[in-house]
Amino acid sequence: MVNQQSKIFQAAPFSPPLEPWKMGNIYEIHTYTVHPGSIPTLIERWQDCIEDRIKISPLAAGWFTTYGSLNQWVHIWPYKDMGERSKLRAEAMKLSNWPPATREMLLHQENSIVVPASFSPLH
Repeated sequence: MVNQQSKIFQAAPFSPPLEPWKMGNIYEIHTYTVHPGSIPTLIERWQDCIEDRIKISPLAAGWFTTYGSLNQWVHIWPYKDMGERSKLRAEAMKLSNWPPATREMLLHQENSIVVPASFSPLH
């Protein structure tokens, strides 16, 4: 083994409980690395507008790191397919308060589209 990473996440107050149920055929995972100390403000800004956003599509998870690579914010959105993703994201962008005003906090952003494995409790 050349490299290994471990991370422990804590759910944001508005993150739904992670339970075995199929939410989508694909999941979009956003990982943001933010300035040290900015996670509480980021969560506060998300909390102010997440209710409007989840009326369009559900949030699978909103987590921040507490161990490992610190200062990371991860949010996961389920979709039926890429077409639904495009449609719902366009609808969300019409909201006056979405996305939350957090751009100044970002140092790095990674986005992934994943398909759950056949044995996944989210499949």
